[in-house]
Amino acid sequence: METVPTETVYGLAAVVADPKAVDAIFRIKGRPQDNPLIVHVDGIHQVGQFAEEPCEAAKKLMEVFWPGPLTLILSKKPDVPDTITAGLDSVALRVPAHPIILDVIQKTGPLVAPSANPSGKPSPTRASHVEQDYEGTICVVDGGNTQIGLESTVVDCRDPQEFVILRPGALDTASLSHVSQIPVRHWKSEEAVSAEGFRSPGMKYTHYKPNASVYWIPSERHPDGTLRASLPDNSLLILHSAGQPELFSGRVVHVEGDFSTMATLLYDLFRWADRIGLQYIYIESLPEESLHPILPALNNRISKAIGAYS
Repeated sequence: METVPTETVYGLAAVVADPKAVDAIFRIKGRPQDNPLIVHVDGIHQVGQFAEEPCEAAKKLMEVFWPGPLTLILSKKPDVPDTITAGLDSVALRVPAHPIILDVIQKTGPLVAPSANPSGKPSPTRASHVEQDYEGTICVVDGGNTQIGLESTVVDCRDPQEFVILRPGALDTASLSHVSQIPVRHWKSEEAVSAEGFRSPGMKYTHYKPNASVYWIPSERHPDGTLRASLPDNSLLILHSAGQPELFSGRVVHVEGDFSTMATLLYDLFRWADRIGLQYIYIESLPEESLHPILPALNNRISKAIGAYS
């Protein structure tokens, strides 16, 4: 078992065919057993090892977005271990778009590779994050900073009439619907959950949460476009608006409207704030989600870090 980079975050990888290694992932991360794992394969040709025949719309998503930050929920084959699927009748599959993990899969066979962080904490986007989390006790393959910085989009593809995004990521509903040629929507927290449990990582438990307390800060502006706020000294402020901020007493990071950069920096900033002992992280409220494909995922991760998202 080792930690390998993907294009989204670093993953703690174990060979699917090695049940002891898979069990060790739950133990090392402190991950609840009812939180399903994602199986990483190296191509569409390996889907049939784990899932029943997918519908044509799901196949279209595979053909266009794999390798890439897309996880598909499909009906599983009976011999897929319950440890991986949390006892569900579905299995999560994706083909990552990083040469290192693909090389490992080709050598070892399919992997499970959940984010390589203690359960509930921000995911690692650098090798140094994993080294800090586990104090050098876990082997890490350093592939540099991850490209996207947020976990994959998870789409439930079991209903051929409508797909449901269970966890938002870098791929938005418009792109997924255009390719699949069927409606794609986001799962809503008030919807009924299957009797077996939640089908995707990131749906049930506290996730992405730093030690510092995280808060939204409203975008209250002067006529000249600057943001107004009064913050404690022991805080970090993350801004995204194009207007320059007024002078703040806390530390300020301004991504100037670049939401893709904001996504790549988010977990690193969470970890940096904890490392230097900041108590508060304030984040400027995000604009309408339709303005950028990554905004639903940013809203999801920040809201979960705040504890205001179910």
